[in-house]
This record gives sequence, structure tokens and C-alpha cells, in this order.
Amino acid sequence: MQRIATLGLALALGGAAQADFIQVQAEGTFELVQVNQDQVDITFDAAVFAQVGGFGITAATGEASQLFTGDPTDDLLGTGELVGATQDDVLNISFEGVVFPGDASATFAGTWEVTGATGAYDGLTGGGEMSGFYRFVDADSGQFGVVFQGDLVPAPATLALLGAAGLGLARRRR
Repeated sequence: MQRIATLGLALALGGAAQADFIQVQAEGTFELVQVNQDQVDITFDAAVFAQVGGFGITAATGEASQLFTGDPTDDLLGTGELVGATQDDVLNISFEGVVFPGDASATFAGTWEVTGATGAYDGLTGGGEMSGFYRFVDADSGQFGVVFQGDLVPAPATLALLGAAGLGLARRRR
């Protein structure tokens, strides 16, 4: 009982959060939304086919902009959702990186971070690296694949609530 109280006190006082590794691999489709001389905007919808970390993510959806720089690489900015078993379980993310354009395809790499979360993922923060590809199959759509990997961490407020619950259990058992 003393151990539970000590653990609860440590968590309630903002003890170190334990990061959980996550890796999500998804493939699907993309569509061009807008193309002009400065950028191309796309939407994507991909189903998860492999993952590590046990978070139950089933889909990756979102939108991205490839900004034409005139350099060998272009800038990439976007937002997305990693959706869980229910539509209520969502990790909202933002990402940025670079695109390595080719003739009818491109690869990209960059970073992502959690900007919000709902349902079972509420209170999670974190981020990491991403990489992927897109390949045109016609003039305005094609195949899309992405890998997100990094760490998800319970927010400090979540840890404080867990710690308070631990203290309550410890007191109740006395």
C-alpha cells in the first residue's frame, strides 16, 4: 500500500512521463485539390496495414501542400488525423518536411507532432519522423503511402489525474 501511495504521489506531482513508441504504416489514395505555379494541394486517405505500439490506429487521412521552391526539393506542410477503432478516437497531427519530386512520383520525409487528441487518445502528446511516397495513376490522383514513427506521451494533466486516482485507491484500501 505504501508503494501505491508513493507512486500516486510521484505521478500527481508530475513525475516523468513514460513515452510509448508508435509506428504506423498506411497506404491509400490521394487527389489533387488545387494546382498553381506556387504549389499543389492534395487530400489523402490511407488504411493502416501495419503498426507497432498497440494504439489501434486504423486510418490516416488529411491534406498537404507541396510548395514549389525551384530547388531540387520542395517544402511539404500539412495536417492529418490518425483514426482509431472508433471515429471518436483521433490523434490530430501536423507535419512538415521536404519532397523529392520525380516525373510521375515523389518521395517525402519530415517530422510530425500531435496537435490534439480525442476519445481513447485524449491527453496524448508527442511526435516523431515520417516518410512516404506518392505516385500519379492519372492526371489528378494516385497512390499514397506513409510511415509515421515516434513517441506518444501522456500529457502532464493526465499523469496528475492518474496519480490522484492512485492516491485515492491507496487511501481507500487503508
